Amino acid sequence: MTRSADSIKRRAGIAGLTFALFAAVALGSAGNSYAQANNTMFGNEALSSLTTGSGNSAFGDSALRQDTTGGQNSAVGYGAMYNNQTGNFNTAMGQGALDIDNANSNSAFGYNAMFNNFSGGRNAAFGLGALISNISGNYNTALGFKSLANSNVDNNTAAGYQAMYSDTTGTYNTAVGFESLYSNTTGSFNTASGYLALENSNGDSNTATGFVAMNSNTTGSDNTATGLGTLYSSSTGSYNTASGYNALTHNTTGNSNTATGVNALHENHGASFNTATGADSLYQNITGNNNTTTGFQALSNNTSGSNNTATGYNAMLAFNTGVNNTATGASALQDNTAGVANTANGFQTLQNNTSGSLIPRTARALSYSIPPARKIPLLDKPLSTATPAETSMLPTD
Repeated sequence: MTRSADSIKRRAGIAGLTFALFAAVALGSAGNSYAQANNTMFGNEALSSLTTGSGNSAFGDSALRQDTTGGQNSAVGYGAMYNNQTGNFNTAMGQGALDIDNANSNSAFGYNAMFNNFSGGRNAAFGLGALISNISGNYNTALGFKSLANSNVDNNTAAGYQAMYSDTTGTYNTAVGFESLYSNTTGSFNTASGYLALENSNGDSNTATGFVAMNSNTTGSDNTATGLGTLYSSSTGSYNTASGYNALTHNTTGNSNTATGVNALHENHGASFNTATGADSLYQNITGNNNTTTGFQALSNNTSGSNNTATGYNAMLAFNTGVNNTATGASALQDNTAGVANTANGFQTLQNNTSGSLIPRTARALSYSIPPARKIPLLDKPLSTATPAETSMLPTD
């Protein structure tokens, strides 16, 4: 038993000596001595130029190779933070990560992540080539393959494959999703969340949330799109608000429209100042302006009519070219197509009117016809002298 214990001790001693020699070789090959306090290095020429910097960790050949006075840095990977000399509080993991960095408080994870950063500080990059072109930009966060790959400015956040890939001078943008805000170069204050949201945009102050929301926007500004396909085709239109599946999806140049509901203002192209609330309301509108609708399919078939107000289910449903009409109530003015300056208030009021104009109608709807057996007499005398039977045959509306 004693011989076995001695054997174990000898083997442990040999193993410890081997590890110590290995560590010494590694440290020696890095060109460093134990005099550099609180630094850890492993790899050929890792931290080999260090003079007074402390609290550094370098793992990998040439990691932190040029560091002299920089401290509290961590570099893992071949050539990680190779050219850093005086920068502090940086973390780099991956070949070429923060390669040229000489600034403070940056974090880069991935091959060539923040490769060209020199003076930009407080940035975070995760993914191959993320923030690779940044030189002096600050306060940026890039998460995903080549996200913010061309950016060199401040205060952008991109998460997703090639999110904000083309950005060069745009600031205060947030892009979350596959190639969201991909083509933006100079636009600022944009928020894109969703697959290809605001993909082609270069405008300012847009908010797009949803699959391909505002995908085709180029220079339009101050738009808000919430929902799959909302404002999808809009290119230069501004001050639009779309909420709901495919709301304002075909708008291209129209301005100051508000669409709330599935397919609301779906076909609108260049018309402006419309408000549609309800599924399919103002669905077919293309060039009509200044229309206001509330209710399912209200003014659904309008194409070019303007200055109309429809409130209620199927109100002014068949309208396509009429102007200056007001309908309040379910199915009010439902069948009118090209009427002008009509007013219908109440359930089914003027429902069957097709082309009449300048008809104020606030009582019984015309859709209620008088029974054929009844005849309305022509009174050729004052109403006060009519008999009860005669007055009972008069219209009541």
